[in-house]
Amino acid sequence: ILVMFCDEIVARKIANSRGEETIEVTTKTDNIVVVASAPSGKSVGKHEVSAFSKKGIDFSIAFVNVIGKKLCNEKTAFETFEDLGKIDILVKQYDATKNLDVVGGNAIIALQSSILKALARFYELSVWKFLVGNKKRITMPMPVGNCIGGGVHVNQKKKTDIQEFLFIPQTPSFFDAQFINTQA
Repeated sequence: ILVMFCDEIVARKIANSRGEETIEVTTKTDNIVVVASAPSGKSVGKHEVSAFSKKGIDFSIAFVNVIGKKLCNEKTAFETFEDLGKIDILVKQYDATKNLDVVGGNAIIALQSSILKALARFYELSVWKFLVGNKKRITMPMPVGNCIGGGVHVNQKKKTDIQEFLFIPQTPSFFDAQFINTQA
């Protein structure tokens, strides 16, 4: 059985497409180097976890670097997608808040995404092929249609807390679902 161990995990600050600060994580293992980031959306719901630590993005970056060293030094094994749960267990030792106020959700997503990409490359697969596994038949996801937009993107006095309302056509045909969405 092949098992991946990380040699180095490093987080740093980058700018997203709007020029705002976010986190990028680089994972190195064997001859593999991958990078992943987690840019924040402009519209943030009141039920979402904190994007970054309440102490600031620099604290989130430092936290990921500490966790990364711990994962590498302890030779944490990664073999399946479920192994990313080891990161959640480790994070909860330091941040037991409901909204990840100490660490920040984007820090964890960037870390897990980087390790996921490294794991897929370790097995010489694309990320989506790694995620679907050995299924013999892979189907195309069905399209959904955005019928009402909400959140900060709406220019109205009374705004909804919901970002989008989506149509989910009830048809087994991708073509029919696409047609229904364009007609709605």
